[in-house]
This record gives sequence, C-alpha cells and structure tokens, in this order.
Amino acid sequence: MAGCNTGTDTGVFCRARLGKQVQRTRALGKQRTTSGSYEWKEDLLFVAAEPFFEDDLELHVIVANPGKDEVVIGQLTVPLSSIVKGGDEHNHFDVMPSKWFDLKNPDKPQFDSSVDDGNDNSSRMRICLKNMLDGRYRIVHDSKGYMDDTRPADRKLWRPPVGRVHLGILRATGLPLRMGKSTVNPYCVAKYGDKWVRTRTILDGPEHVFNEQHTWSVYDITTVLTVGVFDHFPHTCEAHREIGKVQIHLSCLETDRVYAHSYPLIILNRRGFKKAGELQIAVKLSSESFISLLGMYARSTLPKMHYEHPLTVMEEDKFRSEVAEVMALRFSRVEPPLRSEIVAYMCNATGGTSCWSMRKSKVNFFRLMQVASPFIHLFQSVTSWKNPAVALISHVIFVLALCFHKLVLSMVIIYFVLVALWNYRFRPRKPPFFDHKVSCLGSVHPDEIDEEFDSVESSCSIDLVRMRYDRLRSVAGRVQTVVGDVATQGERIQSLLCWRDPRATAIFQFIIVMVSIVVYFVPKKVLVGIAGFYIMRHPRFRKKNNTPSIVENFFRRLPDKQGTLI
Repeated sequence: MAGCNTGTDTGVFCRARLGKQVQRTRALGKQRTTSGSYEWKEDLLFVAAEPFFEDDLELHVIVANPGKDEVVIGQLTVPLSSIVKGGDEHNHFDVMPSKWFDLKNPDKPQFDSSVDDGNDNSSRMRICLKNMLDGRYRIVHDSKGYMDDTRPADRKLWRPPVGRVHLGILRATGLPLRMGKSTVNPYCVAKYGDKWVRTRTILDGPEHVFNEQHTWSVYDITTVLTVGVFDHFPHTCEAHREIGKVQIHLSCLETDRVYAHSYPLIILNRRGFKKAGELQIAVKLSSESFISLLGMYARSTLPKMHYEHPLTVMEEDKFRSEVAEVMALRFSRVEPPLRSEIVAYMCNATGGTSCWSMRKSKVNFFRLMQVASPFIHLFQSVTSWKNPAVALISHVIFVLALCFHKLVLSMVIIYFVLVALWNYRFRPRKPPFFDHKVSCLGSVHPDEIDEEFDSVESSCSIDLVRMRYDRLRSVAGRVQTVVGDVATQGERIQSLLCWRDPRATAIFQFIIVMVSIVVYFVPKKVLVGIAGFYIMRHPRFRKKNNTPSIVENFFRRLPDKQGTLI
C-alpha cells in the first residue's frame, strides 16, 4: 500500500478486509507529502485460498476523529481473480508495478461511468496499491513439529513426489460411552497435505469396524499423517465430540513395510487426561525413487522464501489460526461437511502452543536431562570408581589415545558407527505415538492442566489467578537466580584481565606466564596425560572432605557486578 490522494485534512487510515481477516494501517494526522497525499508504505498480508473468485479484497479509507465515530470517505473492492500471481524470480513483489485505483464515496450516489457530467464521486480520491498473490510461501496450519506438508502454495513450484503413503483404518476398540448412551457413533478423519478424508459413521454398532484404505502422495517424509476419531451426534446441533487422534511421523517408517498396530487414544482437557480406547491402523510408506528419497535430506525443510524473506513469529501464529478458519469455512461446504471444531482439533488450533504451561516446562527439563544423563553418568562412573571395570577400560582407552593421538578423530567416528550398528537390533518396531508417561500426564497436578487450557484472558476466579501468579513468580525466581549465577561466573572470568582486583589479576598473570613456559618445554602428550589421570584418579587419592580446591577458592574471590546492582 503506497499512498492515497484525498481532499480531507484530518487523520486518515486504511482498513482492509479479506473474508474474516481484517487489518489496518497506522493513522496519519497532517503528515502529508508535497503533493497533498498521504503515504503509508505498509505491507498488509492476508491468507487467500483457491479458488480466488470466491473472495474479494475490500478496502476502506477512514477518517479517525478523536471522540467521534469513524467516517468512511472512500471504499474499494478488488477481486482476487484480478490480482497478478507471482512465483518466479522475475515476478516478485519488489519489482511489481504499483497501480492507481479510484475510490468511491459511499455517501454519494453512484453515477453511470459512461456519462461524464462532472459529478463522478470517484474523481477526487485515488489510492495507489501494489498487490500480488504470492504462492512461494507455505502457510502451515499445524503446530511446530507436526507439519503435514512443506510445499509452496504455487503448484508450479512443486517437485515430483518421492513416495506414497498408504493408510488402512481398521477398527476402534474400547471407546468411552456417552452419558446416558450405551454406544457411540464413531467416525475417523485423516489428513495429510491438501487431502482430507472422512470415513463412514458406525451408527449404534457393537463393533466399530471401518476397513477403509486411502493413499497420499509424499513430497517430504519429515511430515506427519494425522488420524482423528470423533463421536457423531445424529439429529442434533451439538458439537461432535473428539475421542482422540494418532499422529504418524513418516520419517520413522521404513519403506515398503506395513506397520499394523493399535495406538492409544488419549483425551486431554481441563479436567485431566484419560485413555479413550485404541485405534487400529495400518501404514505403509512406498518409495517412488530411492535416490530422490535420499536427496530430499539435502533440501531445506520449507520453501526458500521462508529464509530469504522470513515471516515473524507473530505473523506465523496469526496466519496459522487464519488458515484454520479458512479451511473450516471451506470444509463446511463439502458433503459430508466437517464442523469447525473438527478442523480446529485436527490442526492443533484449539490452544496456544506458546502459552505458559508448568507441565510442558517439566517435560522439556526432563528431555534435556535425558539427553545429558548418559554423559554425566559416564563421567561420574569414571571419576567415582563405583564400577572399577569401566574406570579401568577408560584408563586403557585414554593411554591408547595418548600413544596414537593421530587416530583419535578416526576412532571417535568409528565409535559412533559401532554404537549405531549395535543399537540397530534395538531399533523401534512401532512408530512413535503419544506417550502419557513422557508427557508427565500421570503425575501432573490437576490445577496445572486446568491452567494449561485456560484462555489468555483468564476465566478463573481472582484467588485462583493470584495463586497461579505466585507459583509462576516462584518458578521465574529460580530461573532468574540461575541466569544471574551464569552471568556472575562470566563476569568473574572477564575480571581476570580488567584489573578490578589488582592482586587477583597480578596472580593470574604470573600463573599464565609460568604455564606458558611449561607448555613450551613439556610435550603435549605429557600434559594431557597428567591432566587426564588427575581427573580420573581413584577416590583414595582425593580429599576426604568436600572443601573446595585452590582454584575454586581463587575463582570465587574474583569480583563481579552483583555488588553494584540495586
């Protein structure tokens, strides 16, 4: 949006609408150019879905008067079908020419454009726009880590498929009964890429057997196939109840192998979680070209426009919810229609993924500790000698590394290869699925679940919000302390060269000079050997008490900026 030429002298802004999406520019007061025009020079981004002839871009130029109602002084309707499509390198937004449009005054009567009588209501107001349908982006509707498609919106930029995924929806067992009902009426919805399918509804049957098969083309195996189970309420206007869903990561599947398993259905809401039965499905990933399948790992995950002109985090979150709304509107017109709550549940659009959650914070902490625990356990086993065999083997490996130091890097690489080959026998036989134990759902407090599903403007009582706020302050206080401790250690290291403590800096300089002389004359193998054997020494040669060492005492006495903080 470039500028607007009007005859008014007050604050003006533009409001654009596409479907339910509404955006506006900043309001300009008397900030006019020399030609008497207003210039915004702002980019307004909308989500548009094909076919483009169904929607129009509506633009209103509005006068904002403080204390008064907004007055529309000009309006414009631009059909999406008339907007130029861009996608190649020679037809992008920066080189697109701008175009002037006549604005219509809604307060004046419309005249026949073929008769020029000097009373045309659109002759005094014009607006300069630069618009384009950019299909080089991929606006995802799923949460991070659960994308089902990574292709750009423009079909001309699609690559050939690398394989196909075959899904067989067999049956559902152990489904929970509705209150006052003896049976449920389940049906399944599966989505992958731009194709959604729905199975038939099993009405009042003793067994919930579907036995349906569907196939999708796969363009990127780092995507997720989602299958949801819902309860149908016939002859009522009630919302369809979600029972649970299964998400299959295609990257965890071997090609040309059938995975037929039962997956648990877990319901998580404000009242907690519960198991809602199981869904039996069969999945098979076939490869069109094994070379293309391997070459896919070298390509970027998203289209290159996401890296050349990336979207902000706020724009991605906003577009994600807008895409879900557009899809819900389109699927409500198909037969049989999909309700909006079904689309929102399948797209993970029912809750904000970036909101604070005590449970998710614990899960992420445990994930981090699980990654670091093997290294910590190995180091403690070597230094504490609780397992003498491991300690002796570590000493032998260390001596061999000193004697054949040129082969250390090669041996490390071969070690990782051998570990991978050893773990091949224990590889997963079943694709990963929702695990309530890893998600800490079995040990979480009910109030933490209720807080996770609370809206941004909390709907709870004041006392409950105050209690949660105090709990959040306590957790944030511990995080604040850890961050402060890390900053303190860094400031102490910096003070070694800043002469904030002249005596400590002089001692450090003297030690550094002595160390440099020793390093120059003593072979590197000897120094590394002494350091290694000192770290791995037996507890018998360590201090009996836990008093800090000389180095720790010296480091703790170094100055930091904590004393200058208020």
